Amino acid sequence: VKSKQYELLKPLLQITTTLDPHLTVAYEFGSVFLAQQPPEGAGDPQAAAELVKHGIQQNPSYWRLYYSLGFIYWQELHDAKSASEAFLKGSQVPGAQVWMKVMAAAFAQHADDHQTARFLWTNIYENSTDTLIKQNAVKRLAALRVDEDVTFLQSYIEKYKQQFGHFPANLQEL
Repeated sequence: VKSKQYELLKPLLQITTTLDPHLTVAYEFGSVFLAQQPPEGAGDPQAAAELVKHGIQQNPSYWRLYYSLGFIYWQELHDAKSASEAFLKGSQVPGAQVWMKVMAAAFAQHADDHQTARFLWTNIYENSTDTLIKQNAVKRLAALRVDEDVTFLQSYIEKYKQQFGHFPANLQEL
């Protein structure tokens, strides 16, 4: 549902960013109001994502726009994989904060992209000098291992049930 009180926001942001494509505040804050649901915003998260993508094209060295894009994908579009990709690209911009890579890894894990999440958490662990970040990476790697082990066990339980017609009573039986 699009809000009528914000119907001019998108064209005004297009005019503003055409006149000054380096006005990053227009991309950052304009996208917030475009993305949020009424009555707080226009309820158009796709337009918000497109605005920020345009901002990234115009300002490729401004890592904060990648954060804005990742946030829109996560919060408004419920797309953890795209959020992870946006945070990861932003983390590669010189001067980006280390937590951008942490966000990329967390959302990759949330999107069940275990291979990417493992790669990113391992990279974070190996390259960070911050003890808390390293500890977080170790915990996340352990959680990934648990997720993979549970998935592995579930597949064997299903195979057991298909073969014998019932679930195993215990791990020994499995």
